[in-house]
Amino acid sequence: MSIATAAPSLRRIAALGWVALAVFAAVVGWREWRTRQFESSVLRVEVENRHRMADVLLAPGERPPDPGFSAGTAIASELRARWWLAWADRASSADMRRRAWQDARDELRQAVARRPGSPFAWAALATVKWRLGNADAEFGQALAQAMSLGPNEARVQRQLLGALLSNADRAAPWLEREARTLARGIARRDPYVLIAQANRYHAVPWLCADPQLGHIVREYCGQQGLPLHREARHDVQFPRNQRSIERA
Repeated sequence: MSIATAAPSLRRIAALGWVALAVFAAVVGWREWRTRQFESSVLRVEVENRHRMADVLLAPGERPPDPGFSAGTAIASELRARWWLAWADRASSADMRRRAWQDARDELRQAVARRPGSPFAWAALATVKWRLGNADAEFGQALAQAMSLGPNEARVQRQLLGALLSNADRAAPWLEREARTLARGIARRDPYVLIAQANRYHAVPWLCADPQLGHIVREYCGQQGLPLHREARHDVQFPRNQRSIERA
C-alpha cells in the first residue's frame, strides 16, 4: 500500500477514534449529571426531614416514591440507599419504616460489592443492619470494615457511634468496646461533637465513665457532676442478651 492510499485510511481510523471518544465522554458526562440531579433530590428530602415539616410524614399504607434512578455503580447504590433511609424517616408506621430500611440494606449490599474499599458504604450497611436489629455476621463484617477502612473518617465514626448508642440496650459486650473506640476517635478530633452526640442519646454518664477522653470532655463531665471514674456505673447499658429481630 502506497503512502497516498494509506493516509486517508489512517485519517478515517483517527476520525472514528475521536468520535468514539466523544461518545464515551458524552455518556460519562450524562451519567454524572444524572447522579448529581438524583443527589440533589436526596438532599432535599434529607433537609426537609431535618426541619421536621408537618407535611413530611407519608400517609399510612403509602409507599415511598421510587427513586427513578438505576443503581449501575457503587455511588448510585449508595445514593439510592440514602433515598430509602430519608423516606424511612418520613414513615408513619413501623412496618413502612422497616421496609424502607430493608430496601436501603439491599442497595448497600450492592454498593460494598462494587466498591469494597468504601468505609462510608460499609458504615451505612452496619447502621442499617443495626436499625433492623440484625447483629449477625454481615453486621460484624460491615462494622469491622468501616472501622478498618475509615479510622480517621469523622462521618464514619459519628454514624457508627450514633447507631450503637441509639439502641444500646440490645448491644453485646464487644460492641461497647467498639463504641468506646469510636468515642475516643471523635474526642480526639472534635470533643464538642462527641458531647452533643452523647447528649442526644442520653449517654453522658456512659461517656464520662471513660477515663481516656480528653480534657475538654473531662471538664464537661465535671461540670455535670460526673467526674471520670474507671469504675463508674454506666447509665447506657450493653447487656449480653443479644436477640435478632430480622433474619438476613
